[in-house]
Amino acid sequence: MYLFYSSEESVHYMGYFSSHEQMMQQIVSEQVDWVEGRIRDLVSKASVDCRRDLLWQRLLLANTERLKNKKEDLISRETVSLARSLS
Repeated sequence: MYLFYSSEESVHYMGYFSSHEQMMQQIVSEQVDWVEGRIRDLVSKASVDCRRDLLWQRLLLANTERLKNKKEDLISRETVSLARSLS
């Protein structure tokens, strides 16, 4: 009689999750999806606010410089882009 042991032995672990744990997993997964969507929405809105504030700062700075140096108002692609995104 010979005993042979394979060096390529594999082990499979099985787990058990109760119905309560499975329900909690589903709830947590749904909440993760909701939070991710909310974060994307907030970042998108913050991006528009940042662009708007930056544009106002540049326009006010250009207006101040125009009053000092008698230059034309600032007209840029950013103005058109922001106007399109707000409409």
